[in-house]
Amino acid sequence: SDLINKVEQFRSRQLNNDFYLGELTISAGIAFQNEIELDNPSIETTVNNYLFLALERLRIAEISGKNKVCFESNEEFRIQHNGKGLIVDTDSTNISLLRTFLEKEGIEVFSTDNGIDAFTLALENQPDIIVSELMLNKLDGFGLRTNLMNNSKTKDIEFIYLSYKKDDETVERAIKLGVTINLHKPYLLSELIGIVKKTIQDNRA
Repeated sequence: SDLINKVEQFRSRQLNNDFYLGELTISAGIAFQNEIELDNPSIETTVNNYLFLALERLRIAEISGKNKVCFESNEEFRIQHNGKGLIVDTDSTNISLLRTFLEKEGIEVFSTDNGIDAFTLALENQPDIIVSELMLNKLDGFGLRTNLMNNSKTKDIEFIYLSYKKDDETVERAIKLGVTINLHKPYLLSELIGIVKKTIQDNRA
């Protein structure tokens, strides 16, 4: 397509540019709108699916030797994920931080800033674990957990609260909802990543 040709031309121009010092490689992943469902009721879910497809192809390009443009998800090179995680937070910076480090561990990440879309994402993607702020748009963290527990498809998903709001009352409510891991912001990143990895590994053992 015209887009693929333009990306290839850009890659070629940069590789022949004397501005860069040392060896340069450029990898790219391309996703097309006709490959995803645009009529999804959640705009954020649609955007996330679009981005995930493009990022997956970028990783395929890197895995298969770098310096390539990938526009197909060849099954031979599909990324093998070490579980799925859903991050629910109104803080986009925190989402980006967690996404970066979880994806480095091979964990597929979905995200949203509100409890309503989080429930939809959980139903559609069946994550191994959900890391959620208590204070969310549309539906708070307690409401999200309650809805998940009331659905047979999502009731067993592991759940962690990660919030600025942590006191005796919120901890007690969390425990009543079956949530035993309740972390307070600011948090130790290595601790949270370790908890997520171990939880997924234990559930998949």
